[in-house]
Amino acid sequence: LANVYGELGEIDSALYIDNKMISNLSKEKYKLLLSPFYNNKALCYLFLKKSDSALYYFRKSYEIDSLNSNQKNMGVNLLSIADIYSERGNDQLAFTIYQKACGIFKKHHIKRELKGYYEQISNYYVINNNYKSAMLYKDSANFIAQEIDNISLNTKIELLQIEHETKKKDNLI
Repeated sequence: LANVYGELGEIDSALYIDNKMISNLSKEKYKLLLSPFYNNKALCYLFLKKSDSALYYFRKSYEIDSLNSNQKNMGVNLLSIADIYSERGNDQLAFTIYQKACGIFKKHHIKRELKGYYEQISNYYVINNNYKSAMLYKDSANFIAQEIDNISLNTKIELLQIEHETKKKDNLI
């Protein structure tokens, strides 16, 4: 519900729900469930142009995801943290964090997020007027997109083959 409010631009309602859930889950045995609420809260603060608060909550979300070994969310949080540093002009730190996120995505074969990483790095290089590197990363993003499309297509073909074989067997029966 907090995410829906956030997407509708009703940030106060989203923050209210996030804060209520954080308060309810703050008992020790529930702390590992807090990550999505911290992440949503960070996104709300980004929307409000409060990058210090956003950074704080992205870090808290990352910390919990690390404890849970949720690699995908760890990487996504790192990308958001790197974006904030990049916007602040701290390109060295941003690039280091981008690379850490990339390492997570590559190691765990998280293709969709790796594609997003390549797109973000491409944009980073465009902002810094390094168009050659920007094109290389854009090409990498496009390559991953094709891989994702091929996997999706192959899955659909396999499902259709199974359906066809099942119909043939049903007809024989």
